[in-house]
Amino acid sequence: MRRLLVAAAAAALLAGCSAPVLKASDVKGWPLKSATAEITCEGGQPIKAKLDNGVTYALNGTTEARTGLKPLNHDSGQFLPHPDVELRSLGMFAFLDTFNTAADKVCSQ
Repeated sequence: MRRLLVAAAAAALLAGCSAPVLKASDVKGWPLKSATAEITCEGGQPIKAKLDNGVTYALNGTTEARTGLKPLNHDSGQFLPHPDVELRSLGMFAFLDTFNTAADKVCSQ
């Protein structure tokens, strides 16, 4: 009975929660083609990102293995060209570190 009450309380808490959304306008050096990313947090860490194209990507290897989602990396085709002209001419894409820092921050709140 106690487990049922705990589960019901947890479900009630989760029902009122919404996933944090990162916006390109809020993150300096936004690296993605997508203007927004809905972040799924677990244990205070970002684990998934749903981009405005409707595709959800894994943000770590554990989530990728557990869910079968593709990782959000340069092979995903979701990154903007690197802002530095010389690096862009070498075919490099923007770095994910600014996105990761922002996702970590929203999940730790």
